[in-house]
Amino acid sequence: MLEVAYSKILPALRGILSHKLAKRGLSQRKIAHYLGVTQPLISKLLKKPLESYYAELEKAGVSRGLVEGYAEVLV
Repeated sequence: MLEVAYSKILPALRGILSHKLAKRGLSQRKIAHYLGVTQPLISKLLKKPLESYYAELEKAGVSRGLVEGYAEVLV
């Protein structure tokens, strides 16, 4: 189960959080600091459409509503 979390859920959640934080006006550098990753990774995450991250999570069996709830709390 942890393997699925690390390989599927965590990257998609980072993508969603990156998009949501960028929409609120945070810089890529600040987002990277908050998420504990590099700024180039944030740039890469933001190039991918937000909806694709939700689709990845739904494929892994995580509902959009659940993700939205947690994402809003984290943001």
